[in-house]
Amino acid sequence: MAIISFDEAHKFPEEMTIITNTGKEYHGFFSDLRLDRSTLPAGWSAYDIREDDENGEMGTLEYGYVFVNHFGTFYMNGSIEELNKDNTWVNLGSEDESCWDYTF
Repeated sequence: MAIISFDEAHKFPEEMTIITNTGKEYHGFFSDLRLDRSTLPAGWSAYDIREDDENGEMGTLEYGYVFVNHFGTFYMNGSIEELNKDNTWVNLGSEDESCWDYTF
């Protein structure tokens, strides 16, 4: 499992926006590698994205590290209010209205 530091990930940042089903937008960055949470600057958060089992696209955004089917990491200055230790994951890229969407 490859883990990189914030500085390594942020050398060539790829911007990404996560949009909740309520329309709330979270702007941040995407890395296709796992990001070492201990290297995040104060105020920053990181969330792993799990690849779905059906078509190899983004499946879920998760609070902790994803060890199986890791797709990438979304990291941002701030945090996603709806995603915390009590609510550890949300769906991405589904037709279901209760799910989330994303844009690059």
